Amino acid sequence: MNAGWAVFVATLVLAASDSNPEIFTLYRTSPAGPMRIHVATFDAVGEHANYNHANCEMVVRALEQQPGVPKGYYWCEPGRYRAGSN
Repeated sequence: MNAGWAVFVATLVLAASDSNPEIFTLYRTSPAGPMRIHVATFDAVGEHANYNHANCEMVVRALEQQPGVPKGYYWCEPGRYRAGSN
């Protein structure tokens, strides 16, 4: 593999494994069964370290208090959306 392809592949791997501690993603489970569903990603740039986390947690509290919202468990995780189960 030439050096150009190696750099390209390394860039893709790094982008796919975004572990920026300032980004948070909101998930919920499904009433239909054990599923991990992506709801939103909080990734505002240029704010203090806890800005996105605080906003994600605020949405969790608001959703859990709203009547008519599908029953489910909401939570925040650091980083961008990752497929998988909880």
